[in-house]
Amino acid sequence: MDIILADTDTTWEITSAVETPPVSVFRHVINLQFPTGGYADSINVNPESSLLVGAFAPQEYDALNGPGPIHASKTDGPDGTVIISFDAPRRIKKIKIKAMVDIAFAEPELAIQEGKFNPEMEAVHAPALAMAIGETETVPIDKIETAGHGEYQKVGSWGLDVDKIELYRVDGEAIASEATYTVSNNEEIEDFICGTFAIKVLDKFQAYANLEAKHLLSVIIQSNPTGPRIGIAPPVRNGEANEITEYFWNVPGEIGDQADTVPEGNNPGEQLAKALTRYLNDQFSTVFSHAKENEELPSVPDTISIDLVFESDAPCNFEATQFIINYGLVRQQSSFPYQGISPEEKTIARFSGNALKTDGLVLQIPKNAGVLTASLKTEASLGGEPSYIVGNAMELLTSSHRTGISITADRWIAQQVSPDKAVSINGLALGIMNLEKETELLVELQEDWNGQPSGRKLAEARIHSTVLGERTWIRIPIRDSIPLATQPYWILLKTVKKTALWFTRTGDYEPVQVLQAAQEKAPLTKITAINGVEACYTLFSASTQGQEQQVPFELAMDNTAIPPATIENDTISFDLKDALNSKLSLEQGEALTSISLHLSSAFSGMVTVYPPRIEYTLLEP
Repeated sequence: MDIILADTDTTWEITSAVETPPVSVFRHVINLQFPTGGYADSINVNPESSLLVGAFAPQEYDALNGPGPIHASKTDGPDGTVIISFDAPRRIKKIKIKAMVDIAFAEPELAIQEGKFNPEMEAVHAPALAMAIGETETVPIDKIETAGHGEYQKVGSWGLDVDKIELYRVDGEAIASEATYTVSNNEEIEDFICGTFAIKVLDKFQAYANLEAKHLLSVIIQSNPTGPRIGIAPPVRNGEANEITEYFWNVPGEIGDQADTVPEGNNPGEQLAKALTRYLNDQFSTVFSHAKENEELPSVPDTISIDLVFESDAPCNFEATQFIINYGLVRQQSSFPYQGISPEEKTIARFSGNALKTDGLVLQIPKNAGVLTASLKTEASLGGEPSYIVGNAMELLTSSHRTGISITADRWIAQQVSPDKAVSINGLALGIMNLEKETELLVELQEDWNGQPSGRKLAEARIHSTVLGERTWIRIPIRDSIPLATQPYWILLKTVKKTALWFTRTGDYEPVQVLQAAQEKAPLTKITAINGVEACYTLFSASTQGQEQQVPFELAMDNTAIPPATIENDTISFDLKDALNSKLSLEQGEALTSISLHLSSAFSGMVTVYPPRIEYTLLEP
């Protein structure tokens, strides 16, 4: 999500005075609004993709007229001078004196000044009126004479014959005997900083004109950034000044060169992102703390507001070329069902170890979320020898699994196993459902002889299963690891008592064999074969070779397994982004939706699951 404040050249004037005697501070405040969607529990402003490109720059303005932040006083002085005074030394850039105008222009101008202008005068002096109203384009004497206007009237209130302007420093009431600067009317002044100074005017005959305060049109001053800084603050209330929470970027001293305000390595974009994230998450913490203290559900505001404050000890501008704040909404404290739990709290998935068991947890996220990142951290504490699945995976057995082979006491069902590579196994698992209570199963692993079980047992086990109608993976540990070569082997299964169902997969597989002995202790013989299916099985190995990304439990969303992203000892992390976005693509609306995660393990022990951290944006409907 982006807040775009500038994507082209934009200038903000830092001219609003905040009185903090004896020093005045000038500010420009931008209010930022961060929508939460009502369900976020924090906001992350991205420092990599947030960008503030710009610089503090000097500002020029008229200190006599207009809305400038600092104003000068003008008074008539002795001997045709005008005295200009400021509150402190200021950099003077231009002085503009009202020049003499033609009588045709002077008459309507004087009428306007005296409030005597009337419609009849407008009809006669329409061109003159336009010129009079636009005072910045008054006509000087030399242009009047050039245009052939021999008759003109020298009236002081309308202007002066200005050739040069002299500037004199003033110390107390004493005016310096010599001019500091002599410039033309409205000419750029190179370097003149003064708090009080006098102005004299020379006409074209180099005689001093009788200058009065009313002849002075403008005094342009330049104000440089001084101690420019950027901070954040809570939004103002009742017209009060902002109380800055944090200044995250500043440049000391007075800055005359714009480039000096963005020194290399000190661009404010990254610092801004970090400061905003701290402030925003403090607001969320307040919400959750209040809810906890009052034993109620947290009420997250739809929008969190914050003021961005550009500040300087002197009026100036901030000239931005690009200003983008990129952020994402985060659910972590409340990613599990919305109870306002803290990020340290967790859920525990417990496993018995005598079969592949599944434990579930639910996370909640808005239906219109577009997931940017989603990570889930777990810590496994599972007993038994470390094992890794080799060959077939153990998919989650759900109600959709309806086909299988009936397992009884009067026959063996034999499934061929052909490892892709040599492996040493220390266990296997079978996908089973009891059809009766208190079922006992007999499992054997045999070598192959000419495409059939040889009768030579590599391992055997008797398993007692009590639960009726539960789809589960029965895990059979092998005490001593058994090396298997890349050749066929056979898993044989029958019941000692009662009946069960061995689930199957469909596909192009070697036929499953049904075996029976003519009499007790006689060799088994094939009585039939079942084509196009494979009984659900998997093998476990203690070797990690080629299996570094295997874990002793499986995480799935619906029936889709989610592979681990990182494994560090017992800490296993998962990336949920793609799975969540796929799930959310089927949702409509803006409310929360519940999404189930399943953990499955054939080992005894527990898996600690920490609240997933989900950063997301809100998609348009």
